[in-house]
Amino acid sequence: SELVIQSDKIVHGWLTAYEAGAAQYSPGNFVVQNMLQAMAAQTGPKIYDAGPGLDHYKRHYSNFQLPTGSGVVRAKTIAIRPERLFGQAWRSGELHLDSRLSEVMKSARRRLDQVCISEIRPAGRLVGIGKAFGRAAAALELADSDASS
Repeated sequence: SELVIQSDKIVHGWLTAYEAGAAQYSPGNFVVQNMLQAMAAQTGPKIYDAGPGLDHYKRHYSNFQLPTGSGVVRAKTIAIRPERLFGQAWRSGELHLDSRLSEVMKSARRRLDQVCISEIRPAGRLVGIGKAFGRAAAALELADSDASS
């Protein structure tokens, strides 16, 4: 299945999930194919934004690409808040640490962003953050065991 964000003109694929055992059948391709066919048959959005990256299915379905970038928008007022300092330190680690650790940190940050978007209650956010850090720790252990093998 795929969770999408949609406007009147664009559908953006956000989160995709399927049973790992079905990977050999390319379920993601079936989802995208059916979604594009449904979009073509209806009045409504006509652009599917597959997001950044060069996954093989994106090249198959795309007829144009747009450059992407990233950035930060900061408020004019200077506020020293713990969450901002932590965020800056975290992003600095993503940029300057070992590539394996950096990738795990990026993955954990993306997961944290998803938790904060989907959980509106503080208790739910704390549970989600705890799970995200648990997964990050497990990924680090796996990366360390792979490196020492």
